[in-house]
Amino acid sequence: KQNLDNTKIMNIHDVELKKTHIALFVYELELHFAPDKKTDVLIMQDIEKMILSVFKTLSLNELYYASRLKRYGEIGGENKAYGRITTEFVSQLLMDYKNWKREALKKHNLPIAKKASIGTAINNISN
Repeated sequence: KQNLDNTKIMNIHDVELKKTHIALFVYELELHFAPDKKTDVLIMQDIEKMILSVFKTLSLNELYYASRLKRYGEIGGENKAYGRITTEFVSQLLMDYKNWKREALKKHNLPIAKKASIGTAINNISN
């Protein structure tokens, strides 16, 4: 069994697996940022398309890590869900994460295009 945590989304060949993980990611966002509102099916499909096209270079692990950084106030201070998860909210969250990641890699003198997994880079940053 392959561990997909640090595999880029675009390198996961099982389409249903990708969709399931994206749905779980959005469900986690709902729990933390919009607990009283379920995301509409059309919005969920739009978020899925956006992640599969615009944010396909992120790993599944990075999706969840971006959510954690948002919850802890490390990224996206101005980005609010206002009681529901939207494509715009998720897009801004993931853009904020990518910017945070780029700055963290620069700050710690790590190559931005390094082939090592994000997990390795994050472990280097936190030590």
